[in-house]
Amino acid sequence: MLENNLNDVKVEEKISTEPMSHTEFQSFMPYMGLNINDLTIQQEKLVQLVASGMSVAAAGRAAGYASPQTAREAAKRPAVAKALEFLR
Repeated sequence: MLENNLNDVKVEEKISTEPMSHTEFQSFMPYMGLNINDLTIQQEKLVQLVASGMSVAAAGRAAGYASPQTAREAAKRPAVAKALEFLR
């Protein structure tokens, strides 16, 4: 007698919470419609953190922006907005 028991089957999904490396991020940039040097390292960090689910203010703090306002201004820049749109 064959029984189909779904409880015996374990499916493991690996969800990475670590930000991607600078090189990996840059490998996606042509698909974002951006050139390699369109974003600073700080902007790349902001994009990755916002795309991971952080608020712009919290991501800005973690990326090293001086204030939430400067992080919001950075997020509105065209290159940063394109990258965010691609990763969301």
